[in-house]
Amino acid sequence: MPGSKGCGDGNGEGLAGADFVAGGSLVLLVPAARLLVADGHHLRPPAGDTELLVQVGGNALVVHLARACGKRAWPLIAENEHVARIEQPIYKRRWVPPDYEKEFAGAFKWWLREKAEFYLEHGAGGGPVSLEEWAAALWKDPRVRAAAEVFHGAPLASAKQFEAILKDAVEEETVPDDETAFKPRHRQLHGKLNVPRERFRSVTSKPGYYIWAGK
Repeated sequence: MPGSKGCGDGNGEGLAGADFVAGGSLVLLVPAARLLVADGHHLRPPAGDTELLVQVGGNALVVHLARACGKRAWPLIAENEHVARIEQPIYKRRWVPPDYEKEFAGAFKWWLREKAEFYLEHGAGGGPVSLEEWAAALWKDPRVRAAAEVFHGAPLASAKQFEAILKDAVEEETVPDDETAFKPRHRQLHGKLNVPRERFRSVTSKPGYYIWAGK
């Protein structure tokens, strides 16, 4: 087939521009995707297995290329530590464009919980501390202010405006100190074996107050 060799060697040109490409007695069925900007660039995976129709006499033989290529690759991956290393997902190009805003939001909340836990453990003696006091203490850190404003998408005038952002972040890893006040999301955080995995606990008798879960 013109411009195509073996299984996915990166030399196919223009295959994404048509529903199928015929080459003599071979027909490669590939669902149309984005046209290639350059050789090997931006080719999305097909919706199903790529199929190769081979005319054998009067019959058409369907060969699933994805499976065939996989079977050829698996022994090599298993035998060669260098190939196995680069076959890890971290080294693979993403087929789906990353959602950078979602990734930043997740990273920011995790980082903010780290800062909040450090203050609660070392700066507040494990608590209890009110959300207002907690937010005011963290707001003094210029790094927290800068990151929070990027996350918020606009300047924040005071620690009071920052409180909602802090609460949203810490509540993802907070459960009440009284198990009878648990909601489904709190039990989900503990898991089926009811193992405490929270960082913080809210004080049931004093709404708006938190303690460090390691206290």
